[in-house]
Amino acid sequence: MLSKNFYLSMILIVGFSLAGCDKISFLGDYFPSMKKKASVDAVKEEPSVPQSSQEAAAGKDVLAKIGSWTLTVQEFNEKVAALKTAMGDFDDKDIKNKQAILDELIRQQLLINDAEQKGLDKNKDVVNAVNEYRKTVVVQQLAKGLVENIQATDKDVEDFYNNKENADLFTQPVEWHVRELVVADEAKAKELLVTILQGADFAEIARTNSTSDTAAKGGDTGFVSDFEDPQVGNVILTLEPGQTSSVFKGKKGFYIVKLEEQRGGDMEKLEAIKAKPEDYAQLKQYVLGMKRQKVIADYIEGLKGKTSIVINENFLK
Repeated sequence: MLSKNFYLSMILIVGFSLAGCDKISFLGDYFPSMKKKASVDAVKEEPSVPQSSQEAAAGKDVLAKIGSWTLTVQEFNEKVAALKTAMGDFDDKDIKNKQAILDELIRQQLLINDAEQKGLDKNKDVVNAVNEYRKTVVVQQLAKGLVENIQATDKDVEDFYNNKENADLFTQPVEWHVRELVVADEAKAKELLVTILQGADFAEIARTNSTSDTAAKGGDTGFVSDFEDPQVGNVILTLEPGQTSSVFKGKKGFYIVKLEEQRGGDMEKLEAIKAKPEDYAQLKQYVLGMKRQKVIADYIEGLKGKTSIVINENFLK
């Protein structure tokens, strides 16, 4: 079982990135145990209050200092708050947890300082990654401002449900209960079909004659929603429950199939979805996402309308 320390380290990567950590992400391979002490002096009590021995060198609002890098109390508290948001059961008041976070930040910065001294921050791949990350963050901030006041109402959900284009989202998948009989010889298949049409039990005929894996179960495939052999699926679609097909050629030989039962294909009522609060909440969240996507898409179209865009399509060929 993975340790609690492992999960904390992974959450630190996400939480601090969301909090605006001045570097893109942690180097996960270098995370030691939470219990390991930092290699530089750090606070031993409440991390939000620097020790007096550090105050003169770092300033009263600076929690930690490594070379020219500093971490203020406010920055640290913001990172702790982000971690609390990402990991709900994280105790942000526990001094040991705060110490662990500070230790990880210090270890991270030691590695960053060393990498920068080696010139790795000038590496082309690193520079490109930073630039792409910057674009992502800037666009996220723009999008956030565009959609932060957008909400989904019950009327929005109702309109979404009633839109015929969305009907498939609420339609129960169709399933077919099928029996199959497969033999290698077409003439034998036709003889068996005559026997079945004369009243013989399809399941018994399949059990004693079929070469399919389902023979032991009387050819019963159970309920299926798709077919490995498209030809079987095409034939099943022409049958009504209780009907038996004629002989046809499939992947494994010559087939006879019987449709025992068909279910699904009906739209779930909106009232039934509302009766399940969790499902309705998910639907409402989905509608909200669609509304926000449309706002952003419309905004982009507006930008296109007032911006000169030149594309040399010859280079795409």
